[in-house]
Order: sequence, then C-alpha cells, then structure tokens
Amino acid sequence: MLKNIKVLSLTLLIILSLLIVSILNENAYSQVPQNPLKLVAIGNSTPAGYGIKPQENYLRVYAEYIEQDLNVEVEIINWAKLESRNLLGWVQAITTDEVFRMDIKNADIITIWISWHEIMPYIYKTERVYKKELNMTTKKMGDSFNILFAEITRLADPKETLIMVAETGIPPAIAETWKENNFYQELKQYAYEDWREYLIEAAENNNIKVVPTYKAFNGQAGNSMLPEVYIQKDGIHFSAKGHKLIADLHRNMGYNPLK
Repeated sequence: MLKNIKVLSLTLLIILSLLIVSILNENAYSQVPQNPLKLVAIGNSTPAGYGIKPQENYLRVYAEYIEQDLNVEVEIINWAKLESRNLLGWVQAITTDEVFRMDIKNADIITIWISWHEIMPYIYKTERVYKKELNMTTKKMGDSFNILFAEITRLADPKETLIMVAETGIPPAIAETWKENNFYQELKQYAYEDWREYLIEAAENNNIKVVPTYKAFNGQAGNSMLPEVYIQKDGIHFSAKGHKLIADLHRNMGYNPLK
C-alpha cells in the first residue's frame, strides 16, 4: 500500500513538473515577437536613398539600431519616391492606394521625410523674395499636412505605433544661393521656417513625434550649414555620413509606445 502511494506521488510530481515546464515555455515563446517589426517609410529622395548604397540609407541604419536596441527583427517597407511627389500627391496616395493604406495600418514604426517641392519655383529666383506666393503656398502645404497626418493616424494609432516626421532642414546649396543674393534671412523665414511651423502644428495635432533635424543641420539659429562630409557633391542630398546622422536622430527619439 505504501509503495503504491509513493509511486502515485512520484507520478503526480512528474506530471506537475511537466505542466510547469510547458507553461514556462509557452510564456517565454509568447514574449518573443513572432513577426518582424514593420518599419514603413514615406517621403522623397532622402529615404529613397538617392546617391548612396542601400546599406547606407538611414532607414537601413535605423532598422539596425532598432534590432540592436529591442532585440527584434525589422522589415523595411519603403514607399519613398525619387520622383518629386508633392504633398497633394501623398494625400492622394494615402486615400486611394489600398496596398499603401494596408502597409500603414500594419506598421509598427512609420518615418516621414517630406520635402518642400511646392515652393521650389520661388526659392531659386534671384530678383526678389516672393513673400506673397510663399505665404500662400506654405499655407496650402499646412492644410495638406493636416489631411495627410490625420489619415495616417486614423490607420495607425499613435498609442500603438511609433510615428515620426522629420523637420528636414535647409540644404547647403540652397542656403548658399540665398546668401549670395542677400535673401537668406527672409527666405529662411518665408520658404522654410513657415513651412516647418505648419509641419510641427499638424504633427502635434495628430500625436506624431517631430525629429529635430533642423537644429542638427542648420544650428540653433538656423544660420549654419552641415560640413561637406555630410552632403553629396550636389549640395542637396545626404552622404552616407549624413544618413547615419539622420538615423542617430531618429534613434534618439526612443521607442515609445513600442517600449
């Protein structure tokens, strides 16, 4: 009788141990991401990787940072275009392209790098500052920012998705042209800083984080230029070192709400 009790107790102990191991394994398995984090990029030539190798793109460098910091795999879904797609083009895409919309909806991280193509016709003219035209254009761009950001956050909840937009900055080639014509301070205000204020306002209205690239590229007062090593020979696009700087600035934003 005593022997049978001992055998039964041993059997129950083994079963209990197996159950505990099974539960622990299941919990550990559930804590490991079953799918890679999806990093979706929106923008123009910079995230599209103009003039650099694919592995030098700030998206790839940033993805590697995420993998190191969070111990996860990252899948990059890059919707950036080398073409000069303006803000209205992105608004149209986010409202009509179902594949694009699904990628936004399923994203874990979204990075936005939108250039100011709409004002380009006015910033290279040398005879005067087109203040009225710039005011009208940047105001329209502000409206487009609000529509675009609202639709992005409608598809991807900022409480669950890390969404960031960069301020970009003033490229050296453009800054030099403005300075040569003694229009730098005026155009810095009407062509860039007004545009930047609309971007920041729209981002804050939609709980999108703003990556502080302006001060990093143009200094505290906006009057500096990045050293040549960060820029390609065209004076517009970023070199590999410039892309690493952009990735560093994104990394510095942290990973909330992911972590």
